[in-house]
Amino acid sequence: MTPDIPIHKRIPFLLQLAAGQSHAQKLVLSCHRLEQSWSHPADDGQALLPKHQKLLIEQDVAGQHRFLIPLWRRQQQLATLGLWCQGPSLDMEAIGVLGELLLDQLDKLSGIQSAVVEHLKFQDGPLVMVMWEASTALPVCYLSANAATLLGMDVKAILNGEARFEDWLEGDDIKAFLRVMRAHAKGIRHSEIDYRIRDPQGGLRWVRQYTVAHLAEDKSVVAICGYLLEQTHRKQLEIQMKATRDRLALVIEASAMGVADWDIPQDQLLTNAKFRDIMGHHYDDMEPCLRAWQEQIHPLDSNLVEDRLTQHLAGQSERFLCEYRIITPDNQIRWLESYGALVEQGEQQPKRMVFMHRDITERRAQERARERQQLLLNLIHRAQSVFLVEKDLGAACESIFEPLLELAESQFGFISDVRHNPDGSPFMQVQTLSDISWDDSSRALYQKHLAQGLEFHNMETLFGRVITTGQPLISNNVRRDAHAGGTPKGHPPLDSFLGLPIQYQGRLLGLVGFANRSEGYSQAEVDFLQPLMDTLGMLMHARLVEKARRDAETELAVLASTDTLTGLNNRRAFMDALAEAITMGQPHTLVLMDLDHFKQVNDTFGHGMGDQVLGHFAELLRQHARSGDVLGRIGGEEFVWLIRGVTLADSKSILERMRQAVACQPLLAEGQAIGITVSLGATELKADDPPDAPLLRADVALYEAKKRGRNCLVAA
Repeated sequence: MTPDIPIHKRIPFLLQLAAGQSHAQKLVLSCHRLEQSWSHPADDGQALLPKHQKLLIEQDVAGQHRFLIPLWRRQQQLATLGLWCQGPSLDMEAIGVLGELLLDQLDKLSGIQSAVVEHLKFQDGPLVMVMWEASTALPVCYLSANAATLLGMDVKAILNGEARFEDWLEGDDIKAFLRVMRAHAKGIRHSEIDYRIRDPQGGLRWVRQYTVAHLAEDKSVVAICGYLLEQTHRKQLEIQMKATRDRLALVIEASAMGVADWDIPQDQLLTNAKFRDIMGHHYDDMEPCLRAWQEQIHPLDSNLVEDRLTQHLAGQSERFLCEYRIITPDNQIRWLESYGALVEQGEQQPKRMVFMHRDITERRAQERARERQQLLLNLIHRAQSVFLVEKDLGAACESIFEPLLELAESQFGFISDVRHNPDGSPFMQVQTLSDISWDDSSRALYQKHLAQGLEFHNMETLFGRVITTGQPLISNNVRRDAHAGGTPKGHPPLDSFLGLPIQYQGRLLGLVGFANRSEGYSQAEVDFLQPLMDTLGMLMHARLVEKARRDAETELAVLASTDTLTGLNNRRAFMDALAEAITMGQPHTLVLMDLDHFKQVNDTFGHGMGDQVLGHFAELLRQHARSGDVLGRIGGEEFVWLIRGVTLADSKSILERMRQAVACQPLLAEGQAIGITVSLGATELKADDPPDAPLLRADVALYEAKKRGRNCLVAA
């Protein structure tokens, strides 16, 4: 029997075939259970044959014989086969074969019929019902009429065998459809599959197919019953949702997002690979609970994260958003940005929360680098501004010191000059120092710095090594550093140290030291702080230049007001002091002095010796002058003395002592003793004196002293 013949046409086909071989005029098959008869030639009005348990042979008036043959299977009479022929005998062997073939088809029809009855209960619903015969070709033996309206199928063509069910399937889906159907034919009871059907207009419709294998009483598969549900809209939404999920997954992957799904009642945390990677874990070494994440949060940030999470779980914030640090299993510090939101709320407590985490370590490092760079520029500007305004390097260093320590992330530090002893050896003169007061010794050391400054002359230390080499020094284990050399008594312990030389055009001018950075020091800190070192170098150089300028001006001022031979004031400087004293309105005494017989000294011993005599006399004057008095040389061997705040009467004793000392202390030079004496003319300043009046009176008195024989004092 060919499976290509639709099942409802197979019994008529068998009857037609048997009639040809047996030369019977008529064949009828009646199935009392189905209450249906088939005949050849076809007769739509054929009644059911009577049911007999044994073979019955009848002859009509025309002499034609009718054979009624009961067809039995499984001890049940399933049908009656009737044959009308001329002869009284039949080929019973052939009839037996025909009966078995007819019973096979009746079994299939019976199973199909019962399934169809079940189908008919749903025929007015949205389900399309279809039944395939469980054979290799999978012919359709039933297809509900609504397949035409719901799926656009040609029901009649499919049932008549003019078209196959698969002809409506999209080509790419046929293989999957056939694989499912063949599995049913081999005994699989239930299956589901989605596929596409192309309608007569060329459009595609999505169908969800639910199929069940229908079994005969002997458990063999008779037919495959299918329920088809048109779900194009739902499938399109599903495809769109999948595409959206796929795009979201790509976005998450491209954005390096770590995702975590927290089942709150069970405290179960489901994470993707990126999240575990961010946290520094492999797949199998991170516990699937929230605590595993919380334990890695940096101690300085744990309270912040906990507060934000608690607020969100309590409904006090729309979302959980926080930037914080974590510590990975290999002790790396990473910055994370975490966003989270509750996605499921229970009656008593939240049930589910989803997090998205992003590693922002690089971004934070860049932000911190920009912040530090700006802070460094601010410090450079502040140091320059303070120095320009106050002309004080110490004030400039003090103004930037505390912010500089914070910028360098250091616990202690100092800024110092490098100066030199008379023998040329260097030492440190501290400009600014951290307050290291933590015990009696350290307090004493710091108070000494405040009171008079600190000097460090020991170069066998880390500080000294920077000075002697002129190179930066990094030590992240000071206690084991061979160059440590200890610290001053009272200084707090050093764990790590960074020393940076301050130079200008290759000349070492100072030193900046930092200590106890939690993460230690590296070349990166050296490079970062170098612009500030260059600025301090320029300021220290500018201070040296300014000092040299002031010293030069002072020297010029001294040269302009000093007698180069004796070191006393010259005439102009003394006259300025005299004019100022006149205006003060206080008692002052002016003394004009002249060395006796000085020309004879020059003529006898030479002008060189004469110059030594002048210097010798000037030194004797200094020994007798009081603080605040003004001495001067106004010409040749003429000297002046302004005794401030003393009357003429009170000045005489001072002048007498000086005169006697000069007479008693000859100049000892080149093995000779050259004695000298001095004549003095003294006068007291008056408030109404013209500028030259006191000097004229003193000159008159001096002339009188000369007349009296020299080596004496005359007052006027």
